[in-house]
Amino acid sequence: MIRKLLLLCLLLPPLLAAATNPYAPGDRLSPLSLSDQRGAPAPVGEQTRLVLFSRDMSGGKVIRKALEGLDPAPLKRGEVVYLADISGMPGLIARFIALPTMRKYPYPITLDHDGDATRRLPSKEGEVTVLHLEGLRIGALEFTTDPERVRAAIVAAAPEAAAGQGRGQQ
Repeated sequence: MIRKLLLLCLLLPPLLAAATNPYAPGDRLSPLSLSDQRGAPAPVGEQTRLVLFSRDMSGGKVIRKALEGLDPAPLKRGEVVYLADISGMPGLIARFIALPTMRKYPYPITLDHDGDATRRLPSKEGEVTVLHLEGLRIGALEFTTDPERVRAAIVAAAPEAAAGQGRGQQ
């Protein structure tokens, strides 16, 4: 009995640390079951090839700029996911200002209201985290403030997104 308890004490800390460390290339992303700005299901799953993640308004602006003029179909199908952690936003601001504004966009924005689902996603203040996925396994991870790099990642993951260019979509 003492042996088992000692073994548990030795094994538990590394397991707990692994559960809280930020994701890195080669890690398998846990599937996420969240909703978008309209309350519709917006999962991150096996079909997802690219995740554009932001924890702040600056990163969100970069993503929105990158999405201008692109066909939103890959986002609607969940192949490309715009994921935002809005847990730091005051509830009244989110409810009465941010969400009504987000609902005007033609693409889904997957929202993490409490920050729990995205706590392991790496991020840098003011930057977009771009996660390239293959069956939920992170193939590459980058941080950027350049909308053109984000746009290039979207078109590489879903070439049909470029078909929307020139149609004046937001």
